[in-house]
Amino acid sequence: MTDVILDRNGEVVANLRRVTFDRVRNAYLGDIEFVAAPFGLRDLLARLEEIVEDQTFALLDDVQSAVDAFDLTVQFGDHTRSIIRDLYVNKSGGFSFRLECSNERKTGSAI
Repeated sequence: MTDVILDRNGEVVANLRRVTFDRVRNAYLGDIEFVAAPFGLRDLLARLEEIVEDQTFALLDDVQSAVDAFDLTVQFGDHTRSIIRDLYVNKSGGFSFRLECSNERKTGSAI
């Protein structure tokens, strides 16, 4: 089974590929392919990318909180699930996210 991101209803939002855990960043990294993102999520992620590119970090917390409000969950190939936080997707389809502290999972390849 592949790693996927689920919405709050358990529907697949995106497929994840080449998922690794980066101990330096304390985040999961890889490639993402959206299947059916909830309305508004992709716009928020694009806005987040603009904020990072423009280095207007004063706006970062509000946009990141709006993304987190979608209550997305990662389901790993071993069927474990965890709530994700700080989802970031760049223009080339790379992603990063962290797991909610109460439900950490740090296995797989380490960078």
